[in-house]
Amino acid sequence: MLIEIADYLEEVYNFEKAENIYLSGYDAKWIKEGLNWINNSKYMLDYFHLAKYVKKATAHLSYTTPILWNYINKRDKESVKDLFDTIKKGYC
Repeated sequence: MLIEIADYLEEVYNFEKAENIYLSGYDAKWIKEGLNWINNSKYMLDYFHLAKYVKKATAHLSYTTPILWNYINKRDKESVKDLFDTIKKGYC
């Protein structure tokens, strides 16, 4: 099945001209398996599940939610990690 999907995608889309190919989903193994079938592809958590996890991580400290989104939107991984460390330690 994955071979047929990969073949179809290569026929329909010109992967040679694509700068980035993203496989988006919710961390399921079958989605990540596509990384082995589609050359130069990258996995990315979809927005729906990202929002779900952000809400869950900050539910007890709702004022940290916009701070976390700000770091995510800026692609500031270090600040995201630092905020999670702070939340886990209970310093907020």
